[in-house]
Amino acid sequence: MLGSFVIAALSAAFGTAAQAESIHGPILGFMRDSSGAVIWPIIGVPGATALAGRLQFETDIRGAVISPGQDYAIALRSDDGSVVVVSLRADPPTLSPVSGTHPSPGMVAISPTGSAAAVYDPETQIVQVIGHLPQAPELIHEFHVSDIPGRATEMALSDDGSIAVVKFAGGNTAGGTELWVVDSSSSWRVGSEGPVTAAFFPNSHDAIVADEATQSVFLMMNVDQGATRIPLLSAADGLDAFSSVSVSGDGREVFIADNGSGTVAIVNMETRRPTLASCQCHPTGFYRLRRNSIFQLTEPSEDPVTVLDTSSGEPRIFIIPPESSEHTTPQ
Repeated sequence: MLGSFVIAALSAAFGTAAQAESIHGPILGFMRDSSGAVIWPIIGVPGATALAGRLQFETDIRGAVISPGQDYAIALRSDDGSVVVVSLRADPPTLSPVSGTHPSPGMVAISPTGSAAAVYDPETQIVQVIGHLPQAPELIHEFHVSDIPGRATEMALSDDGSIAVVKFAGGNTAGGTELWVVDSSSSWRVGSEGPVTAAFFPNSHDAIVADEATQSVFLMMNVDQGATRIPLLSAADGLDAFSSVSVSGDGREVFIADNGSGTVAIVNMETRRPTLASCQCHPTGFYRLRRNSIFQLTEPSEDPVTVLDTSSGEPRIFIIPPESSEHTTPQ
């Protein structure tokens, strides 16, 4: 179990800073609301953070997904559903359309370093890959998945944009979900026995896969060249379920969350030994902030947002208070 972990107290001074019209001081990253229509800067340092005023855009957006590098987001314009790149470094943020993308895609995924992104159109059942991000976004690949049974519900993309791992629901397995590897010319199923989730390592075709049915997590080496499996974690290591997975920005750590118990396993990829921490929350996923191994675990709500920080070597939990009602834009 975790030797020591801290729920850090937040400085009252950030309550005032969060209501400032301009952003000053360090920015830990950005956070979106559950619909992807609002993006807030997170100001401060780990353990003493708050939300600054929400960003203002030239037009309304939805479905925003923030890059792990915290420098841009992929979003949809609310008026026509077109795909845009939101520059989070510009002041004010700018929206750049991505030519050739299908409007109103059902899913968006960004690669581990943010060099590529994928959008999935459920009507055509095509995954479109956007490369050269964020400076010169353009379509570089299309993956056709219409011959795969079921409905695509989740996907992960390699940094070179040449391969994706896509989860399908309602296919042929008894568990109701299947994991498929797809590229421009082919697709093949990853052997699993039930609900699964996956994430790529940065600048690699290696992926981490969590298989709920077998209660195991394994490293899948070179998913496009035979996909050698190496076991990493099982239920015997202390997790009852595997709801989400992620990889640190430097590839040195793997993160696995159990949404039911609130337990997070951090696996050191050199020693292959897990460390367990309880977030005292129900993690909805891993949303990496500006540093290698700081992850937002829960989405914004009326409650504080829970964050996992392993950047100092010892895992700790801290919280970000919700947006101040005094600074909320009237509806």
